[in-house]
Amino acid sequence: MKINKLFLLGLAGLAFTACSSDEENQGSNLSGNGVVEVRIVNPTTRTLSDATSGDAGDQITVVPADGYYTVKLTAATGSATKQVTADDIRDGVVKFWDVKGPTKVEVWINDGDTKATGTASIETLQGIAPENYPAYGSSEAFNLTGKTETNEGKTYEMYSASVDLKIPVARLEVSGITHRDKDGNCSYGELTIDGIYLDKISLTDGGQIVDYCMPAIMDADGQTVITPAPVLWDQIASASFLTPGAVWPAAATPAQCYNYYFYPNANQIPVLKIYFANAKHANDPTQVYSEPRYAMIKSYNGDPNFKFEKGKIYRITNVELDDDNIIGDEEGNTLYGVNVTVTEASWTIADLSAEWVTM
Repeated sequence: MKINKLFLLGLAGLAFTACSSDEENQGSNLSGNGVVEVRIVNPTTRTLSDATSGDAGDQITVVPADGYYTVKLTAATGSATKQVTADDIRDGVVKFWDVKGPTKVEVWINDGDTKATGTASIETLQGIAPENYPAYGSSEAFNLTGKTETNEGKTYEMYSASVDLKIPVARLEVSGITHRDKDGNCSYGELTIDGIYLDKISLTDGGQIVDYCMPAIMDADGQTVITPAPVLWDQIASASFLTPGAVWPAAATPAQCYNYYFYPNANQIPVLKIYFANAKHANDPTQVYSEPRYAMIKSYNGDPNFKFEKGKIYRITNVELDDDNIIGDEEGNTLYGVNVTVTEASWTIADLSAEWVTM
């Protein structure tokens, strides 16, 4: 009896099947020529851009911005790459015919083969809508399931492998930044808010953590950078941070946020910092504040070792800063911290609380 091979690759993002058209039963090896079927299921996940909506734990589906899924099969015979749309695929399946010795299956969307493997510089991965973010997955494991399937008089022996489409980064959203007078008194006569940035991040997945400063720190000759300016930075049109009722970003419909994609690191949390270029004392002009000044997160959800995860969106939606949170030390070495609460979005959403450094 002619036994044909069927490879079934199930994945969180995609499922694949393959079948052989060999004249002989190849048993449990994958040496026969055949056809590979690919079943596609979109990955789920949840930039100044619209803030994500939904409750903590909600999920957002990632889809190809150009409408195409790229599926690449590597095999001894029959290697091929196809671009398919959801409409091209009946019941979510695309086929590769005359395959022998398959060794690897790769699937990606939104340029995920170059942007979702951890080698792309993080500054090139900003400004992308969460639902169109790059994702990539692969599998080299082909396992015999012990099941068969009959189609058009041929019996197919089924194999399985799993491939998960992975989102390579986490996303941090920040909104609701306001000034709060402590005990009704403010020590500042002038204070301008001028920017927000993410410090202590790596440019690539698993790369070296970089210390940034706004503005950049130069050596005495002004030619050599000691501490570079941040790559994940939003400039804010200089405005008084003391204006009653003012909030950053300004209220809008839909709601806006400052947002940053970053590679999570198990040994270093990213440090969100707000930059104030100009500061003057309220009552005593002889007392000079160092300029610029900063507000920075010390911990998330009260945990200085909080672990961010890839494929999650973290939201900080209420940042109330009083005078004690605004300091002259960019590293925060002499200060206390402000805890912020973060909310998660798989892209899962998570709400965070943050502790901010204080004097």
